[in-house]
Amino acid sequence: MKISGGRIIWYFNSSFDGLLIGKILGNRALGLYSVANTLAYLPASKVLGLSNQIAFAAYSRLQDDRVRVRHTFWRARVLLPSHFFRCVGECPP
Repeated sequence: MKISGGRIIWYFNSSFDGLLIGKILGNRALGLYSVANTLAYLPASKVLGLSNQIAFAAYSRLQDDRVRVRHTFWRARVLLPSHFFRCVGECPP
């Protein structure tokens, strides 16, 4: 039940901006916002999808060695975001 409740909250949270824009600014603005939003998230979805596939394969090979899994997880947790931001461009200062 916790997973279902969390997904319901996530759905409303992720859809609220579109609902608000559509209600206040109209269909044309909502269409433009939707296209811009999709284009903005495209690099992240492609990079993260690929990194998830690579991580799954790597962790499946390490699954019997808990120490290496822990070390690899923490190392990836630090390194992956920095590489991701280099791929899509530096954050503005």
